[in-house]
Amino acid sequence: MAYRFKHRETVPQNVKPAEELDSAIALLKGKRAARREDSIREVRKSIKKTRALLRIVRPELGDFFQDESLSS
Repeated sequence: MAYRFKHRETVPQNVKPAEELDSAIALLKGKRAARREDSIREVRKSIKKTRALLRIVRPELGDFFQDESLSS
C-alpha cells in the first residue's frame, strides 16, 4: 500500500497507518487467502512500513507521537 499525502491536509491528518495495520490483522485472522508463511511475512512488512512512516513524520506529529510511543 502506497502512502499518498493530500496537499490541503496536515501531516497528522494524512498519516493513517491504521489501514496498513487493518490489512495485517486481516491476514493474521485468515480473512485473506494466503499461506501462513506468506501471511507472517506480509504482517511484518506492514509493521515495518508503519514504523518507518511514523519515524519520518515524527517532528510533525509532536505530542501525539510521544504519547503513542510511550504506550507501546
